[in-house]
Amino acid sequence: MRRGLLLLLGFALALLLLAWPPLLRLAVERGLALSGFQGQVGEVRGHLLFGLRLEGVDLQGPGLALKAEEVRLGYDLLGLLRKELPLSVSVKRAKVQPTWEALIPEKPGPPPAIRVVYRQLLLEEVQVELPKGKRLFLPPLRLTLAGENPYAFVARLPGGSLQGEAHALARDLSAWEVRYRGEVAGLSFFYPGFKGGRLSGVFRLLPSGVE
Repeated sequence: MRRGLLLLLGFALALLLLAWPPLLRLAVERGLALSGFQGQVGEVRGHLLFGLRLEGVDLQGPGLALKAEEVRLGYDLLGLLRKELPLSVSVKRAKVQPTWEALIPEKPGPPPAIRVVYRQLLLEEVQVELPKGKRLFLPPLRLTLAGENPYAFVARLPGGSLQGEAHALARDLSAWEVRYRGEVAGLSFFYPGFKGGRLSGVFRLLPSGVE
């Protein structure tokens, strides 16, 4: 009985240790370094077995910069048995600065060993800023996103703006349906003759291309 009590006490202490803030910070810093990110995270809370809450995020990585007031990340480690990592993510008051080349690589990479799937992705006051493409003929774009699938968006382009909804069709975010409406002049980067009028439509972004 005494041995069982000691094992129970050791298990409880191990669970408490996995919520110890210095250990959480060390795990986050190690994970970011392995992913090629540099920067800082103001505060880390949570539990290593279930999820983390990051505050004051300011990170730079390959083709991406991220600033956020708060990022909540929940995960189900049992999914790794199926070679999946189910995530629940909430991002609050954030600015994301990727590049077109990072979003659309010249050559597709190998399939990941672990497939990331999203049980929930909640965005609150998230801005995405893309510079003009270097390799790709694509315009600078400022995108405001909010909500939970579908996501309301406003896209500001050099000639005008578009707004609408983006609906994720796959849990790994590999397929989307986008409904849009706005100013024809928003397409003037591609078609300089477009000046006035309104437009609307729907298209799908799929792994095989655009429909």
